[in-house]
Amino acid sequence: MAVEHTGRFGFCYLIFLNSLTCGLELCTSAAFSYLPPMLLESGFSESLMSLVMAIGPLIALFCVPLMGTMSDRCTSRLGRRKPFILFLCIATLLSLVLIPNGSKVGRGIAYIFPVSAHSAELFTLALSVILLDFSSQACYTPFESLLSDPCKSAVQYNRSFAMFSLMMSLGGCLGYLITSVNWMDNAFGRYMGDQELTVFSLLIIIFFASLVTSICLAIDPPLEAKDIYTDEDVTNDANKNPLLPIKDKPQNDINDQNSLPTKSDDTETFISSKNVNLLQNGFCTFFKLLLSPMVIVLIGIKRFCQVCTKTAIADTYNAMLSMPENFQTLWCADLFTSIGIVGFRLYFTDFMGEALYHGKPEGTQDMVDRNLYEEGIRMGSWGLLLNCMTSMIFSAFLARLIQMYGTKAIYVFGMGVFTLATTTILFLDKIAVVVMLASLTGFGNAVVTTLPYTVLTMYHEQPEVFYPDMDNHSKLLNRKGTDIALLDGAYFLAEVVASFLFGVVVELTGTTTSYIACSAIFGVIGLFFVSKVKFS
Repeated sequence: MAVEHTGRFGFCYLIFLNSLTCGLELCTSAAFSYLPPMLLESGFSESLMSLVMAIGPLIALFCVPLMGTMSDRCTSRLGRRKPFILFLCIATLLSLVLIPNGSKVGRGIAYIFPVSAHSAELFTLALSVILLDFSSQACYTPFESLLSDPCKSAVQYNRSFAMFSLMMSLGGCLGYLITSVNWMDNAFGRYMGDQELTVFSLLIIIFFASLVTSICLAIDPPLEAKDIYTDEDVTNDANKNPLLPIKDKPQNDINDQNSLPTKSDDTETFISSKNVNLLQNGFCTFFKLLLSPMVIVLIGIKRFCQVCTKTAIADTYNAMLSMPENFQTLWCADLFTSIGIVGFRLYFTDFMGEALYHGKPEGTQDMVDRNLYEEGIRMGSWGLLLNCMTSMIFSAFLARLIQMYGTKAIYVFGMGVFTLATTTILFLDKIAVVVMLASLTGFGNAVVTTLPYTVLTMYHEQPEVFYPDMDNHSKLLNRKGTDIALLDGAYFLAEVVASFLFGVVVELTGTTTSYIACSAIFGVIGLFFVSKVKFS
């Protein structure tokens, strides 16, 4: 076992495993740099745009905790987490295809149904944005559970989630780099014929490559009964939890010769067979990969029908109500810090285009205002690129810094720098200085994407220390995925608040500077809750 755990926490394995993290963040950072301007250009108002941007996280807020419970109990041969990761990644790829082709799809819908082409285009674009926002964000939950599952010590979960944050920051760097380039100045962009189509084509190619790499290398053993319950837990819960499989309930004749063989027995027999043809296995693996999208959809429907019962929903709801006090404080800290950071990253380019470059997304007289706005969008992308570079460099040393100064000190430092930088931006109009200050907000981004999950994993490893108000610590054996999903729920709620509330404030004040002001205010509130979190 020691060799296996060493392999799972090796540098190369974590790098390639987190290639999916890099691909997801690349897609979201690049796509959402374009999406607010695209929605405004298509005819959406600021408030309607904010509503569209809020629907995806709102759906995730309600669905992801249930998905976390389902992944904890998934008995697929692919593993507990992989089926959910694959299903959500396929949805992400579909949305990336639809967004730049919205006009073509809209015309096709208008040809079939009695609606105007423009209305159909707006509907397609809005639906694609919602699908991308939901699927890309929800995909992090099973992946974070995949990272957390093998962790047994502070060194392991610090290393795993520090690499997670590093690769997420690298993906953001590449995403903002792609959006900051004027692709019409090179041959590839001219061949594609459109800036947005070029960017989204690159995103599809890179994301598909990262998905294949991560899924093929991920170690996600299938679920067995002993991984969920001890014998005592099964005895106590067998009559209370109808979701528990019949074969997992205690039986007096469990070792009877007539009992059915388990999946693990079949697997061991298969692996130990000396007559397996290596070439045949290679072809089988290849065809499985080709057929995996269809298989995953069918498996997903089957598992959903099996697991998504009143009991599963009730268990998820009870998990929300039974959050221990320390977890509640951590959840609130993650919520308010995420609101500030999500709002900044989501609307910084719009702030640059309108407040500092004095452009307008609609465009007027000879497209002067429109060109100024696009120039501001590109400069804002450079600022977010520097933000991700700072986050990536800081993440590379995060595990070492935590050992030296402690988790709380690093958490407060990251959010303190973010709050100070956003507050200072409010009083400056020098573009170069604002871009440099935007780079400093990367410290906050690094700690928010890493430390809440390392702290939660620490809570699960030492429940007697961190959950003194919890009666039965054995309940935690089957809810790590649920708790991670609840923590992700704080991030989704943050996206809903940032998308909707920030847009409403801008509508009321009439200036996009309000985006930055809201980020600074929520940064201060987040710092207050971080100071209340228990770290030791």
